[in-house]
Amino acid sequence: MAPAEELAEALSKAKAAVEAAGESWESAPGTTSADASGSHRRPSASDEVPGGATNPPPQTDVAPAAGRQDDAEAQQASAVEGSEGDTQQVYDGVPLVKEATELKERANAFVKREKHQEAVKLYEKGLEVLKRSEGHPMLREEFEQVKALRAVLHCNIAQCMLSLELYRRAIDAATSCLELDKENTKALHRRSRAYESLREWEDALRDLLALKKLGGGGIDPKKLEKRCEELYEKQIAENKAVNEMAKNNEDLFVMKERFEEVLEKYDLGDGHAAPLVTRWLLEDDDIEQTIDKVAKQWEMSREEAGHFAKWIKKGLDMGVIPKPAQGPLPPGAVSRPS
Repeated sequence: MAPAEELAEALSKAKAAVEAAGESWESAPGTTSADASGSHRRPSASDEVPGGATNPPPQTDVAPAAGRQDDAEAQQASAVEGSEGDTQQVYDGVPLVKEATELKERANAFVKREKHQEAVKLYEKGLEVLKRSEGHPMLREEFEQVKALRAVLHCNIAQCMLSLELYRRAIDAATSCLELDKENTKALHRRSRAYESLREWEDALRDLLALKKLGGGGIDPKKLEKRCEELYEKQIAENKAVNEMAKNNEDLFVMKERFEEVLEKYDLGDGHAAPLVTRWLLEDDDIEQTIDKVAKQWEMSREEAGHFAKWIKKGLDMGVIPKPAQGPLPPGAVSRPS
């Protein structure tokens, strides 16, 4: 073999060895080629294009990963080149968005037919599809697409739950949407309606005011203002009722303390006094007349008799103390005329 031929053969073998070792890669324009890890590389702007022209490497914007991708999902990973020619593995979110969008469209068709339970199943399946991208770095644009679609799916679930009158689940779904998109007017409106259905006026009003601040989300401004006023009035009325209840409970506590003081002072806990006073209250139908009887029966002040009789009457009014059956007075009890 001539020296020139020997040199050419040696160079050919060297090139083959280098390529086998993974030191040199070539691919046709517009195709992907496997790297040393077995993943796939998206064609970068520096790949050769028809005509022999090349573009400078792009400035990549990659969303950070929340965790490490596993081997199975690595098959959907891609590589992009940074500004200095380095390669970073990113997850391909396009197929996920496409699959989840198709599920959403199928679910929307069920909603139009008022089959909300079937729709919810498909919306949730779409969320499961998008969840595959969690823990992986993605191109910023695709990351935002996944995030936006997740918000839409949660918001649609909220609407279905409203239609099914599952208001607490509607609130949960709308909240999940707002965690992804805090200015989602549909989610605010739907959560407000759910709170209102549960008579949680304050929370319903808070969401409605936030919706109003964002422009109303297409709701007629006059109708929105009227609804805000109605919710405010309901909240005020509820607060008033709560305050009155608290005051009543406080009054009951004081009444009970005074009753127990009289009970202990005059040793009326033998089980005979309360039934007798209960009968007087029912027979007299006049609390003042019964108080006079109590004062005479146990020789106590009229004020003390009032504490004792009023607490028993409160028990009757609330249904806590049962009405006694007709019959003789309890042993030891003496009915004195007023």
